[in-house]
Amino acid sequence: MRGDFSAHVGGNAIVGHMIMADNTSYVWMDGMSQGFKNSFEASAQATSSAQSQGVGPDERVSYSCEPWAADQSLFALPQNITFTAIGAAQVQSGAGAVGVSCSQCDLIPDATAKQQCRAALQC
Repeated sequence: MRGDFSAHVGGNAIVGHMIMADNTSYVWMDGMSQGFKNSFEASAQATSSAQSQGVGPDERVSYSCEPWAADQSLFALPQNITFTAIGAAQVQSGAGAVGVSCSQCDLIPDATAKQQCRAALQC
């Protein structure tokens, strides 16, 4: 599975990508040389999916469908990105232990997005 996402934060466009393959999800953003990977067990993912809530049956949504000719190259991981496991090795900073993945949040230029990233990773 692959997903491509874009958001506008503080007047800047941020484009992110995700590929799920072999029980591992890979996430990266345009303009960065590092991304994240997270391995999971298929059974744990199925349990979690069954418990999550989707779009309500009465909620209005908009979508657009277009024909697509399968392009397998879109499912290949980019060679110019180094993927770090979420929760991987810890490095020491002056304030204490900081996860390698938390340092990625500091690369986000928008202060609000950076704060949301750090909160999501419990940095």
